[in-house]
Amino acid sequence: MSTCTFEQLLRWGNPEGMLWKLQELPEEQRVAMLKPLRGTAKKILESETASYSDDWDGPLSSGHDRAAAIVRYPRAEDVARRVPEVQEFIEWDVPALFPKDLSMILASWGELFLKNPKHYDRVGNMLTAISWLKYNSLRIPFTQGVTLLLLTGGVLGGVGASRLYDVLAGKDELAFSLVKAAFRIPGVKGASLEQADGGYFGENSIGGFLIPTLIYTGIITQSEVLTWCDGALIMPERSNYDKQWFRRLKKYLTSTAIPAISEPSERYWLSPRERLISVALDMQAGIAHPEIEHNSAAMRLLPLMLFLQHTDFGGLEIGLTTTHIDENPHSLHEADGHNIVEQACSELERLGLSEVAALVADCDAHWHKYREKHLERDLPYPDEAAEYDNELDRMWYDVSDSVEQAVAAALAQLGDQPS
Repeated sequence: MSTCTFEQLLRWGNPEGMLWKLQELPEEQRVAMLKPLRGTAKKILESETASYSDDWDGPLSSGHDRAAAIVRYPRAEDVARRVPEVQEFIEWDVPALFPKDLSMILASWGELFLKNPKHYDRVGNMLTAISWLKYNSLRIPFTQGVTLLLLTGGVLGGVGASRLYDVLAGKDELAFSLVKAAFRIPGVKGASLEQADGGYFGENSIGGFLIPTLIYTGIITQSEVLTWCDGALIMPERSNYDKQWFRRLKKYLTSTAIPAISEPSERYWLSPRERLISVALDMQAGIAHPEIEHNSAAMRLLPLMLFLQHTDFGGLEIGLTTTHIDENPHSLHEADGHNIVEQACSELERLGLSEVAALVADCDAHWHKYREKHLERDLPYPDEAAEYDNELDRMWYDVSDSVEQAVAAALAQLGDQPS
């Protein structure tokens, strides 16, 4: 296979062979090797299935489409900027080519969804990314766009909430986080819970099926949802139209007793840091947590949790709530990259976490040192690059563990840990 050229593999419609060769190459070389094939790839993607041409062998197949998409989208930034038209490429090849960039891509697609949620063909392609949820390394960035895309995109496209539940089944953490995020972000024209459910709770709606089912299975509790409704209804940025759904859900739940087959005593999948972030976001939305408000150690960390949750720290999709600094390494070197790191370090210092601040700064300096060497071509690929990446990972785990320990120390003073 190694003796086959990319041109031959494209002619044969062999995406697996192309992936095998491309995974050995750095990004710059991938782009250079595939650039001469763009014309053929464009023709393939514009031609009818099973058609014939001198530019490819045999009838045009899904393998040809995937191979052509590999040529058209050689970089993660290309996939993020324009949603590919080949769903099989999104499902199988994007994770293979860009395993560390899936969160960044999903966040970018969320923004595209907000701009035009009624572009149903494109939304259908975006929702193919649901297949990525099987990868444990994927950290979902629950931004406004991503939340509305995952929660309302399929329902608005005619799939129905039962299909969404099938996707969420067995993924308790994802289901809990996705639903809770929906109460914290406003809907937009063309993509809101009220519009997705069509103004009433039918048997295949989010409010009439998904929420009650998640309550029944113990993923969320009825009391939690009622509290979240109260928070959603006082959000000033939420429109009156948008609020109708939350009023209807609150009325439905207060008049209907939904028996839960299991009542979760704690969110076992959330770390102490993530639990405190959940509390911080609740309190920012006006939802009281009296069990924590008199705890000075925990309250001292709340501003840090909000800062890290909402700051694009070095290109990460969700700040210190992820474990690797190299999720999207290129964005670390944008003009404001150092400013973001400096802001985070200043906030850590102000909160008395100087050792954590020093680790963050060391990570930043180490990555810049690696990047400069790589750009100067003094760093052979991939052995020394892998060595640098491994060292960076170890340093970033120290940062994550230090924040985790600081939060755990604050939470240890609480009688009940927040969920």
